[in-house]
Amino acid sequence: MQAMTHNRYGSPDVLQFADIATPTPKDNEVLVRVHAAAVNPADWHLLHGQPFMVRFSSGLRRPKHPVPGSDVAGVVEAVGKDVTRFRPGDAVFGDLSGASRGAFAEYVAAPEDVGDEAHRPDLVQAAAAPMTAVTALQGLRDHGRIQAGQRVLVNGASGGVGSFAVQIARRLGPRSPVAGTSARKLVRSLEADHVIDYKQEDFTQSGQRYDLIFDVVGNRTVAEYRQALTPTGRFVTTAFFGAGVAWSSAQHRREHDDQHDGAARRRRSSRPRRVAGRRKSHTGDRPHLPPPRNRGRPPLRRPRTREGQGCDRDRRAWAVEAGCCMMRRWYVVCNAWCVYQ
Repeated sequence: MQAMTHNRYGSPDVLQFADIATPTPKDNEVLVRVHAAAVNPADWHLLHGQPFMVRFSSGLRRPKHPVPGSDVAGVVEAVGKDVTRFRPGDAVFGDLSGASRGAFAEYVAAPEDVGDEAHRPDLVQAAAAPMTAVTALQGLRDHGRIQAGQRVLVNGASGGVGSFAVQIARRLGPRSPVAGTSARKLVRSLEADHVIDYKQEDFTQSGQRYDLIFDVVGNRTVAEYRQALTPTGRFVTTAFFGAGVAWSSAQHRREHDDQHDGAARRRRSSRPRRVAGRRKSHTGDRPHLPPPRNRGRPPLRRPRTREGQGCDRDRRAWAVEAGCCMMRRWYVVCNAWCVYQ
């Protein structure tokens, strides 16, 4: 059979058509003749091997599963001896991300518990549903704990997960969800109560507060999302939040501290200090001192203990920032090692 394969991480240029052996279903598996397969952002991350943490499950130096693709819909060709749910000729669809993937091929073998029956005329639509619809359902119902009467914001409502999230939020609660996207006509057709065009309006600065924010894009900092939440609101995201987001949250707290202690800092900086036997102000030029080693970035320092509210919050922000710095360095070293190998 023909399949789309790749034996190394990289751009779509590493994909190539190849003739490989047709898989043989095991005792608890079914062999499906693929009618349609969907492409998700998860497939892009696995193709590139980014972020690096995905390689611990997909293969450290090269892909463990050469045939990509998770969402699939097709017709059962053969079944294992222990399969009881399906028989040859049944139309099925499912998500193969928990198995060995392989949807981008003519045939794929998968356990019977990862699929469900589908209507034959809707196989193309069925292939687009498994990963995106389940992700939206888990984010809103399981992690977001959506309840009736809540005000819900879906950031990135015109994509695969976002479009399902708008419809699910509409069915789980009487109040219509608010959607953040630029595709107004599409999201309006999904019965969103209000559509925010991110190109014209910033929902974090509008003054509106939401009980639940379901984020699919990850284009805001944690501090910005916090501003748009009610005191008891919840924030759920499907995006990879890099170290820059956590650093921005800690940096926001440091800027608040600098404003709080601004007068004291200015008094300390204006005092003259003896340097190499002579007096020189900190506010003037210092050609006798070596250039700073942080290259313009704010120094990583542990916050001072202060009485009152905010001390524990400072410690958490500092811990997140320190951890992210270590992860960035480890990430660069691992990538350099893979390229060298």
